[in-house]
Amino acid sequence: MEYGDAIRTGFTSVYKTLLAQRDELLATNGPLASFATDEVRAILRPSKTYGELLHEGTHPDFLRDGLDRERFFDRLWLQVEHQPYLTRVIPAERQDLENGDIPMFTTRADSCDLWTSSGRLIPTFFQESGISRVQRVLRRMSDADLAQQVWFIRASFTSLSMDSAGPGWSEYQPIESHATKADREQVMAAACAIGDRLEQLALQDDDDATWIGLTLLNDRTWSLQPLGADLYNGVPGVALFLAYLGSITGDERYTLLSEKALATVRRQIVHVRNFIRFTWWF
Repeated sequence: MEYGDAIRTGFTSVYKTLLAQRDELLATNGPLASFATDEVRAILRPSKTYGELLHEGTHPDFLRDGLDRERFFDRLWLQVEHQPYLTRVIPAERQDLENGDIPMFTTRADSCDLWTSSGRLIPTFFQESGISRVQRVLRRMSDADLAQQVWFIRASFTSLSMDSAGPGWSEYQPIESHATKADREQVMAAACAIGDRLEQLALQDDDDATWIGLTLLNDRTWSLQPLGADLYNGVPGVALFLAYLGSITGDERYTLLSEKALATVRRQIVHVRNFIRFTWWF
């Protein structure tokens, strides 16, 4: 917390500098262009997954018969149903694992091709090169995005402000209110304000939408992370609110955002299911 203001100030200064020099950075002979042919590692699966396969693959149950070990490494196919692009790299993954190595793949910043650890080329593996993605992010930078990034920084420091004893829950004593009850227009205005704020904070593309927020873990620790798949404080709850808001107001913005959020929920469910299926084999 001590350096929070300095970090926010420094980040804002660098962001605005990049924004001011965006055209120069994106120029064909600009600074980014000099990195075009640099080699970078492409991580297609968590190294932990490869490590577990290597570790379990040395168990005596899989070393008595080479066929048993090959069948064990066939578990690499479990994720192909929902990540079909992995089909093209499984032979190289198996070769590295059989050699006792963590599979490694590389590409170039300006290329959509992939190279295996043995140097074999897998053409047009990626839909977009790394440098193209960087250029796309640069073009998307704006004052609105800066405000969102600064909010992430503030929220990150908020997660550190709780002491190890856990959050200090304050007591609430209900009091009788004599205030005038809110009418429908006031309630709808407040709901639309929330919907507009959710739209501003959404991380979305053409098909998906999600949010990052502070989540209380184990009733003790706050963590800044993507919203989960539970209804109470996850993406499903946000999708439900936006769907009702869109239906009541007739504003397609809320309806479209709710549909994108629902698509994210479906992907989350598939991801969790695949993770459970994969870990069950161990």
